[in-house]
Amino acid sequence: MELNFIFVIELLLQISVVVILGLGLWLINQQIKISNEHFKSLKALDGQVDELQKTVKEQCLWNKRSGALAYSLFKSDTLRKAKIRLDHAFGNLKDQGKLPLKTIQEKVKKESDIETDIQTVLGHWENMALAIDNSVADEDVAFSMVANQVKLYHNAFKEFIDEIREIYPQRYAHLTELHKRWQKRLGGIESSNQNSA
Repeated sequence: MELNFIFVIELLLQISVVVILGLGLWLINQQIKISNEHFKSLKALDGQVDELQKTVKEQCLWNKRSGALAYSLFKSDTLRKAKIRLDHAFGNLKDQGKLPLKTIQEKVKKESDIETDIQTVLGHWENMALAIDNSVADEDVAFSMVANQVKLYHNAFKEFIDEIREIYPQRYAHLTELHKRWQKRLGGIESSNQNSA
């Protein structure tokens, strides 16, 4: 009888181990299902994050391009008037090339607003160059729109810029660097235009 009792106890122990193992396997299976659901949710969320990042990047690019558009001379009445006064004072800047500092100083003595107009236009281009250097405005859009204007004003007033930079080295620093970069790009464009002619 004692042997039957030990046998029954062993049998009960084995059954309980099987039940516990079965219950453990069932719990593991449930955890895997829950983990799969979480994984699917995370995967969907990851796709949404990717889409959101793409949208934000596109918006930033659009803002940079819009920022570049803000530097058109035609958007500012003050700049347009300054440009007209400079053209009136010095003639067509395209025909003048680099204006000697003495010529600029003589015009400023006769009409003090001329210096303000020069600083207004050059300050505008400096602000644009600073915006480009800090990724606020898109350089390629700005180049397409105003590269020749930047070249024209920088070249015409180079001696004026150099004199100011001797005293204040940071003044027009961004414009000067932008002009160098764009001069190279314009040189490449002018070369390719001459080759195709």
